Amino acid sequence: MDENRDENQDIPGSDGIGDTPYYIIGDSNRDRYPLVWTGWARVQLPPILPVRPLIWPPPCLYPYTVSLETNLALYQGSKLVVKFYRYTDAYQGENVVWSGATPDNVSFSKIVPHPQYGWAEKVRLDLTYDNTENVISTITSFIVRKIDLENMFMEIPFWWAMAPSEERVCIETVFLELPLQWAMAPS
Repeated sequence: MDENRDENQDIPGSDGIGDTPYYIIGDSNRDRYPLVWTGWARVQLPPILPVRPLIWPPPCLYPYTVSLETNLALYQGSKLVVKFYRYTDAYQGENVVWSGATPDNVSFSKIVPHPQYGWAEKVRLDLTYDNTENVISTITSFIVRKIDLENMFMEIPFWWAMAPSEERVCIETVFLELPLQWAMAPS
């Protein structure tokens, strides 16, 4: 598990270093603080124009997805899970984005949809065991803030101009929901 950080692993908060010693088989030695993962990962809203026309999601799905990029060496665990939460910390669902055996190198870039087609508010990337509730380490997290929503609002005229008629209803929905999301979002 990776629930603590700092030199003695005694301060709450994960840091990619395990809190429990790993005993080396056939010897009395042990690794007091084994690596859980190394590398980097980034969760954010999908890229902004002019990149958007070249990638999924279409503009009307933009607030219901996150962009995930990883370049990780995983030493423990069996799943990478993107978990979605409300601003109130209420759990909304998750998507498993990688599953396999460790150690493994995991490098990808993908768009991850919200599991309930809700607005992305708070998002965490967790390294877990098979049971995704058993979190080994939170690798990164992201909170959609007012500035993100303001940028989205500024893009709507471009979305509208590029969108086929069947997508315009969805863009109108995003436009109408934005004020409520903005009122709830942190600064």
